[in-house]
Amino acid sequence: MSYNPQNSNGQKTGANSSPVVIASDQSAVQVSLTPSTLIGSSSTTGWANSLLQSPAQAIKATAGTIQGWYIYNPNTVAAYINFYSGGTFQFCLGIPPLGGANASFPQGIYIGGAITASASTSANGATSISVTAVIFYS
Repeated sequence: MSYNPQNSNGQKTGANSSPVVIASDQSAVQVSLTPSTLIGSSSTTGWANSLLQSPAQAIKATAGTIQGWYIYNPNTVAAYINFYSGGTFQFCLGIPPLGGANASFPQGIYIGGAITASASTSANGATSISVTAVIFYS
């Protein structure tokens, strides 16, 4: 088979594109990142707590949107991250033992009251467990 610089697959999708090979002796490729604002948001604030646990801890004192999270559970049992609106349970996120969860919601998950969160050993539970968490909100 001879080299053909024209790809007959059309290159309109990744599955139809020719592979790119970088030689093993290639020097480092420089990458530049430019920070940007999340879609639909004029500003985003991160909230970090290395020991998110019960009782619920304040994230934002007023209504707003949760726009993402980075959470790590260093424990050998599952942890549940419980989100509240003005003290009323809204939803929870289960994190497996020694696992994590990373998510981004550019449009946000709207919470109508003060946003608080806790970490426990069951959904909406009271038995505290410590996890590392960064919650993004606006």
